[in-house]
Parts: sequence; structure tokens; C-alpha cells
Amino acid sequence: MKPGVFDYTPVWCREVDLTGTKAHGREASGETSFEIAARLLAEKRIRVDGMITRRFPLSDYRAAF
Repeated sequence: MKPGVFDYTPVWCREVDLTGTKAHGREASGETSFEIAARLLAEKRIRVDGMITRRFPLSDYRAAF
């Protein structure tokens, strides 16, 4: 699968604060970064309490974005 392309020009041109992830990778262990993060969350080795500020049902995905 090819990676997607995102034009960041509107972001930097308007000086927008953008937080997020663009991609992930496979580590030397063979796990993807998503698999590692999911495992660490399940093992309660990392906390995300302050990172999740609101939850939306899937049907409200437009409002969430």
C-alpha cells in the first residue's frame, strides 16, 4: 500500500496549530507502532487521561472532526 499525500501549505500558510500523526512504522521487533501503543494501553503502562477530552458516537464523525 502506498502512503497518502497531504499538502501542508494551508496549515503553515494560515499558521494553524495541528496535532496528530501522519504515519506509523514497523519496529525491529516486528510490531507496528499501533500494535505497541495498543499493548501499552492494555497493560496500563501509559496513561491518556488528559488527552481524550470528548467522545463522539461514530455517527457524529463530522462534528468530531
